[in-house]
Amino acid sequence: MALQRLGDAHMDELLHQMEAWSRGGFFLQRAAAAALCEPRLLRTVEHARRVLDILDDITGSMAGASDRRDEGFGSWVRPWATAAAWRWGRARPRARPP
Repeated sequence: MALQRLGDAHMDELLHQMEAWSRGGFFLQRAAAAALCEPRLLRTVEHARRVLDILDDITGSMAGASDRRDEGFGSWVRPWATAAAWRWGRARPRARPP
């Protein structure tokens, strides 16, 4: 995935971009979550904590969504619910200091 390659080289830039995407539509949020939860990108505690913050923002926006009939919401909820534990499980252990 191109976003993950960006993270390999410039993780701070990827995080900055994905913070913006996490405030966008459901399709952008889905792409942001998928890009950030690659274990190889979560090399530092700081990066893992920022990823958790982004995931938390995305989760909050889904919980507060008013237009649940939106195509993006419908295509996003099921994959998010299925993969949420996997995503959070990859980032959470790396957010703890060694």
